[in-house]
Amino acid sequence: MPRIDLTNPTNVRNRAEVCEEQWTIRRSTLVTATLDETIEFMAERRLLANTSFCAPCNVPRVLITQKVMDSFIWRCPRCRGKKSISHPSFFSGSHLDLHKILIFVYCWAKDFPVMDCANEAGGMDSQTQTDWGNFCRDLCVAPPPIYQELKDGETKNDEESFQYHKYYQWVALTLFFQACLFYLPHYIWKYCEDHKMKLLTEGICVPIVDNEVRQSRISALVTYCKRNKGNHNLYARKFFVCELLNFINIMIQIFFTDLFLDGQFTKYRSEVVSISEKDFSERGDPLDRVFPKVAKCTLHKFGKRDPEEDEESDQKTEKGTNEPKDSKEHDHHKPTDNEDPEKVPLIPFEPHEGNLYPNAHEVE
Repeated sequence: MPRIDLTNPTNVRNRAEVCEEQWTIRRSTLVTATLDETIEFMAERRLLANTSFCAPCNVPRVLITQKVMDSFIWRCPRCRGKKSISHPSFFSGSHLDLHKILIFVYCWAKDFPVMDCANEAGGMDSQTQTDWGNFCRDLCVAPPPIYQELKDGETKNDEESFQYHKYYQWVALTLFFQACLFYLPHYIWKYCEDHKMKLLTEGICVPIVDNEVRQSRISALVTYCKRNKGNHNLYARKFFVCELLNFINIMIQIFFTDLFLDGQFTKYRSEVVSISEKDFSERGDPLDRVFPKVAKCTLHKFGKRDPEEDEESDQKTEKGTNEPKDSKEHDHHKPTDNEDPEKVPLIPFEPHEGNLYPNAHEVE
């Protein structure tokens, strides 16, 4: 008979029992030595769903073996739909096996350095261990509160903790502009140099050439340099001017980038040094303030009558549930001088069918 659970349901522990357990890295490694032991261990502690249910077919999925990283998948006996056994956990869709994930997260929770976490888990490349360290930090470390306590029965926004970014839409254009400025001194030098060095060294730097031919060309080059000694001062001035342009451009770009990023560019080095002295659980990436992974947009809406009444118009829209009988009357209805504008019929709000962001909460 096909299995419909990862472990015996009577072995599944509750939250209090899981919190009371005491584990060491050695003991964790021993009890999860094989894949079957790892799956059973995680299912007993609710890290993996012990059962899976197919909602469209209204039947439980069965556990089958397959040539995948975790060796098992859930499959619906009716529609044959498949789901990973790690679905819908926070590590669903990962390209690491369950044992590595378990040991890495355990070591990270014990404040091990990320490199040590990767070594205990069996080895990872530098990019993978960095990504998983950032992922665990973003998932497990609580962000600072955004809202203050209730004041006079209302929640007040802590405006001082907000940081507004107005440069996101200009990043691509700014990078293109900076690239052009960096290329400009190079273009000026190529125009002034006019391939002179290439012509002088032609035939000398070729890998396969007769020694006599090479010596003759070197002698000709030496003779040219002796005869024209002091005649290349203008050439040297052009070179130093272009190098000076490069230096000036770099200085301008540093100040411009710092101005563009609201002063965060020049502070980055000192902030990186300061967070390296903090506890690992209290560290944060300084670039998260410059390029946040999650942001909230403020949308300003303007009505037909008064752009100052945006919030009020939103409240009216929620209350306007009575649909007018005649659409033409509604289209041409205008409040008279004696008519209360608050009682003017409004077009009822029609929500969009379906989810506007279908992938916002997808794990896989």
